[in-house]
Amino acid sequence: MKHSFVDRYSECDSPVHRLDPRAKLLTMVGAVIVIVLTPPRAYGSFFIYACTLIALFLLARVPLSFALKRVLLALPFIILVAASIPFIKEGEVAGSFRRGGWEVHVTYEGLILLWGILIKSSLSILCMAALSSTTRFDRMLKGLESLHCPRLFLMVLAFMYRYLFLLSDDLYRMLRARSSRGGIGGSLIFQIRTLAGMLGLLFIRAYERAERVYLAMCSRGFDGSIPARGGLAFRRADILFICCMTACFGIGRAAGSVW
Repeated sequence: MKHSFVDRYSECDSPVHRLDPRAKLLTMVGAVIVIVLTPPRAYGSFFIYACTLIALFLLARVPLSFALKRVLLALPFIILVAASIPFIKEGEVAGSFRRGGWEVHVTYEGLILLWGILIKSSLSILCMAALSSTTRFDRMLKGLESLHCPRLFLMVLAFMYRYLFLLSDDLYRMLRARSSRGGIGGSLIFQIRTLAGMLGLLFIRAYERAERVYLAMCSRGFDGSIPARGGLAFRRADILFICCMTACFGIGRAAGSVW
């Protein structure tokens, strides 16, 4: 069973790991907002954002390959959603080609918009990777609770994190059992039916496990609070971190107007 694919390196020790989770939460959420609101043609802004995040990973002693893998995993889905934008966005035509009786045009505005979506998504994923790889999940939930996030939302996150590993382990066992029986053969319809049966069985197991866990928690007097190791306290390092990140992203945002 793999337990480290969500928050690997969160147990390491570095100046960034020792920061208050609320400082990192507020900073990274603010960074994502600034990145999303930056115009696609502000190339200098994106360059400074990327340099700031790379410096943050180096300071936290988290390998850059770990962050890049997270970006590469998400890029195919982003491209799948945004690939049609250059063809449907109106503007100056950059090129065209014929396919049968159809003529398709690619516009410069569409290409710029596609670039903006890709770079903003990649930088936002880097922000979330920096947050998850430098903050234990229980500390992150404690920080969200102290920021007055809805308790129901926190409970859903807590149980999703705790039982995601069990669900993935169940899925791996199903795939291994399928492979030991010769894999999936036959027509496409048969393969879809087999996959649907596996997903249905996984859902039933998850539902039954949730019932057992809920009854066990009620029998032990669970009151809805989320236990976490240690308290939270803002220190000078946290304020300095917020100020430095705000300054870097502010400079980056201003640089977009001249570069």
